Amino acid sequence: MIRMIFKTILVYFSLILIRKKEKSCLIIADFGVYGGTKTYFISLLDYLSVNGYNITALLSTKQIDEEIKTLQLKFRFEIELLDFDIWRTHFKAPIRNKLNKQFLLYQLNELQYFWKIIRRLKFSHLIISTGNPEWLLFLIMSPCKVFYILHTSTMDKLDAFKRLVINFFLCKKKQIIVVSNSAKLLILKNWTIQKNDSFIKVIYNYFEPSDVITAKVNNSIPTLLTIGSTEYYKNPLFWFEVCKKVLTIYNEPINFIWAGEGSQYNQCLLLADKYPQIKFIGYVKDVDRLYQNCTIYFQPSILESHGISVLGAMYHSKPCVVSNKGGLVESVIDDLTGFIVQIDSITASVNAIMSILSNLDKGESMGRNGKTRCNSTFTKELWIEKMNQIFQ
Repeated sequence: MIRMIFKTILVYFSLILIRKKEKSCLIIADFGVYGGTKTYFISLLDYLSVNGYNITALLSTKQIDEEIKTLQLKFRFEIELLDFDIWRTHFKAPIRNKLNKQFLLYQLNELQYFWKIIRRLKFSHLIISTGNPEWLLFLIMSPCKVFYILHTSTMDKLDAFKRLVINFFLCKKKQIIVVSNSAKLLILKNWTIQKNDSFIKVIYNYFEPSDVITAKVNNSIPTLLTIGSTEYYKNPLFWFEVCKKVLTIYNEPINFIWAGEGSQYNQCLLLADKYPQIKFIGYVKDVDRLYQNCTIYFQPSILESHGISVLGAMYHSKPCVVSNKGGLVESVIDDLTGFIVQIDSITASVNAIMSILSNLDKGESMGRNGKTRCNSTFTKELWIEKMNQIFQ
C-alpha cells in the first residue's frame, strides 16, 4: 500500500512538472450507441474543434463505431483506446473498514493509469462527460484544468472521503458542469454539503435539428410522442398505463409512439401487443420526422436532469406534458408551453393530455410559446457563450 501511494505521488508530481501543450484536450466520455450523452460528446467535439483545441478522445472498443470514425474525420481528433475497467467505489465508515483498503488500491491504480496518459500526451485540459454519478470522480485531482460534466441527477450522498476530496480540489480550474439548476442543487446537497457553489456551473442543453429536411405527413390522427430509452427512470410502464386510459376516454382515432430502446423494451412490446394504437418503435435516428408529425409530447420521467427530447419538442412547436421532476420544470412553463403533472398520478397525466386533445387550438398556442422559449433560453449560441466563460 505504501509503495502504491508513493508511486502515485511520483506520477502526480511528474505531471505537474511537464510542459503541457497549449489548448490540448483529453475527453473521457461515457456514452452508448445512442442517447443524450453521445449527442453531448459530439457537441463537445464541435465546440473544441472550432476553438482550435488539439483533441484526443479516450474510448473503449464498444464506443468506436462507424459514426465515431466519421466524426473523427470531420473534427480531426485522435482516439486512444481505453483499456481500464472503471468501477464505482464507496469508502465505508469507519476509515479502518477492510473494504476501504481495496477501494483505495483501486483508486490509486485508476489515477496512475489516467495520469500516465495525460503525462505522455501533455494535455492542458481534461474533460469527463458522464451520465453515471461518481464515474472517474477522483480525476478532479489531476494537475491540469478539469471539467467534470454530469448529465444526470445525484440522488445518493457521497461518502465522507469523496466529499473531502471534492471540496478540497474544486476551484476555478476544476469545475463541475451540470445541465440544470435542479441538478446543481442536488450536487450541493449530496456532494459538497452546500460548499463551492461558484465552481458548480449550470449550462443548459440545446436542441439542434438534423441537416436533412423531412416533410410533414398530412395526418389528421392525433399522435402522442415520447423519445427516450425504455429504462425505469424514463417511466415507460407508467406511460403505457396513461396511454391505455386515454384510449378509453378519447372517442376519436389516436396514436401513441415511444421511440427508444432499453432494458424494459421487450416488456413494453409485450404489453402493447394487444393495443395497435400504442407503439414502441425502438431507436429512430430521424427524430425530427417524429416531432413534426406528433400532436403532443409526453415525458413522464421519474428522474431527468434536463431532457434534450423535450427541447426538441419545443423547438418543433409541440405542447409538452412533463413530470414535475428535475430539470423538466425548468424547460416547460405550466399552462403556457404545456403542463407539468405529478409523476405518481395517472389521472393528472391523462387530464393534461385530454385538455390538449379537446382544444387543439390551445395546444398549438402552447407549442408556439414553447418554440419562443426554446429560441430564447435553450440555444446553441447560449450554450457556446457559457462554455466560453468556463474555457477562457
